[in-house]
Amino acid sequence: MAMVETIFAAVSGLCGASLGAASTLLVQRARRRDDAAAASLAAERSAQAAREAAEREASQAREAAEHERALAIQAYFREAERADAKEKAAASALTVEMLATARVAARMWLITAERAIRDLQQGHAVDPERYDEQLQAELKEFTSTLYRIATRHLGHPALGRSNRALVELLSETSQHLRDALRINVGARLPESELDDLVQDARHVFGMANAYLVDNTEAITGRRIEDVERCMPSPREH
Repeated sequence: MAMVETIFAAVSGLCGASLGAASTLLVQRARRRDDAAAASLAAERSAQAAREAAEREASQAREAAEHERALAIQAYFREAERADAKEKAAASALTVEMLATARVAARMWLITAERAIRDLQQGHAVDPERYDEQLQAELKEFTSTLYRIATRHLGHPALGRSNRALVELLSETSQHLRDALRINVGARLPESELDDLVQDARHVFGMANAYLVDNTEAITGRRIEDVERCMPSPREH
């Protein structure tokens, strides 16, 4: 009996040891599985975080590139606007300069016409060729300046519409003055005809000057004073 109990106790001890070892092995395996799962999850989370960070960086890079592109486009259009404004300002300045040149030429034409008629009225000996040359020179400058304005199309469509009529009026009045100077060489013209010539010359000049002044004011946006309207500064000869 004692032998049986001894054998049973030995077998029980061996079974218990085996069960303990098996239990420990199972726990270790479960722990390794848990550690592996945790490591895998951590690696996946790390990879996801890296992908998200990369996507954020890529998105920020795209936004920065779009921003730079937008700034570049804005800068281009601002520069184009400035260049266009400079070009328009230069064209306007040139047109105003041409209008001033035409005004001076018209004024000098009137001064020459008035001087010639005054000499005739006072009975002075006149040189028709000399006066004719002066009138033609001023008329030529007036005409060429107006045609330059019309030909260049300097951004002011109204300019040029009345140019031909003004040139024809000044040319016609100049011809009347030349005829009067030549006629007066052999015979004195009546005072009334000389007065009419003066009035015609002043009327034509007034029309031309008003046209030039109106266009100058339209371009500059500044009103020309009455004295300046009537008496543009003549250039020096």
